[in-house]
Amino acid sequence: MGIEALTGVLLLCVLVFFALGAPVALALGGIAMAIGYMVWGDGIFNVIPTTLEATYFSFVLLAIPLYIYMGQLLTKSGIGDAMFNATQMVIGKVRGSLAISVIGVCSMIGAMVGIIGAGITGPDDGELISELALAIEMGCDAADIGLTIHPHLTLAESVAM
Repeated sequence: MGIEALTGVLLLCVLVFFALGAPVALALGGIAMAIGYMVWGDGIFNVIPTTLEATYFSFVLLAIPLYIYMGQLLTKSGIGDAMFNATQMVIGKVRGSLAISVIGVCSMIGAMVGIIGAGITGPDDGELISELALAIEMGCDAADIGLTIHPHLTLAESVAM
């Protein structure tokens, strides 16, 4: 079976299963295993244990949920707000104190977790993190982000949440 026919069969199977309302994970996994068995035979079943083993011991796939958990922990427990308020009180009412506080708190969190990237800490911080994720994905540096015009204060306002 050529690659064009195989692609057509896979696409048709996916559309049929989705139209029937099958769960996405089960539909994709079942279709992949069924078509793989028809094309490659019994050898396809050797892929499952090696893929599971590589997935279970992947540091990146383990770090993602733990990083999300850490963000939720900082938000829900109030530790992030407490750190932000403490740095605001230490700096006082000087020009640019908000920026200095954000840089200070993000530096402290970055030093604790050892992650290089972008961070937002403060009130309603979860609404702006997607903008920084997009900027990192596009390869922007701090100067590019600084040149961006932000018509709204938060992302939620811009999409009317």
